[in-house]
Amino acid sequence: MQREKDRLNRYFQSKERTAKQMEDLEKRAQELLKKKATKLAKIEDKRKKEIKIIREKADIHEEARISKLKNVQEAIADHNRHGQELYYKHLDEVKSWNEQKLKRQREACEVSYRRHQENMAKSMGKQEAKYLEQVEAEVQTQRNLQELQAKIEIGWTRSQMRKEEMKYHA
Repeated sequence: MQREKDRLNRYFQSKERTAKQMEDLEKRAQELLKKKATKLAKIEDKRKKEIKIIREKADIHEEARISKLKNVQEAIADHNRHGQELYYKHLDEVKSWNEQKLKRQREACEVSYRRHQENMAKSMGKQEAKYLEQVEAEVQTQRNLQELQAKIEIGWTRSQMRKEEMKYHA
């Protein structure tokens, strides 16, 4: 009987020890879970901070990209405006030059016409011959003027076409 009591006693002691070990293990497991949970929370917080920093950097880069894009677009627009101004200035210079050239040619034609008339009047004594020469010179001058005006109009229409092409390409 004593043996059975000892056995029972050992059994209960073993059971108590096992229960105590189980409780210790549960406490340890709980502590480990808490540690792991706090570690995970710290890691998660750290990741959130890193993500926030990355987003801030991305926002800064995006703002820089947008501002650079705006600057480039403004520079292109300024360049185009400057190019158009130079083009129109050049067109005005060409037009002015053509007008001066036409004026010089008209004056030269008039001088030539007058000299011709004077020479013809001196060389020919007859009024009729003088009249015929004058009419011929006037006709020739009119032809020259018409040719010059046609050349100017052709040049003007070409420059207008170039201007339209520049507008379409711009």
